[in-house]
Amino acid sequence: MVNETSDYELANKIRKYVEKVESDNYKVKSKKWAKWAIEKADWIDPTILKKDFRLGKRKSWCSPNKKYPEKEFF
Repeated sequence: MVNETSDYELANKIRKYVEKVESDNYKVKSKKWAKWAIEKADWIDPTILKKDFRLGKRKSWCSPNKKYPEKEFF
């Protein structure tokens, strides 16, 4: 449960950051970037369990060094 809580907090930090960037109308970050960042937050969030097409499923219940994706990168 501690590992899942950590992932949940990280996902929410990412969402909050994206929201701040969008609300301040930063020109550096694009809408495409914001969409990508929210998708990664959803992938990290254990309450959503979104599967990423490149990263596979995140193992939120595991210790930090074992949360690696199921898929290989190369």
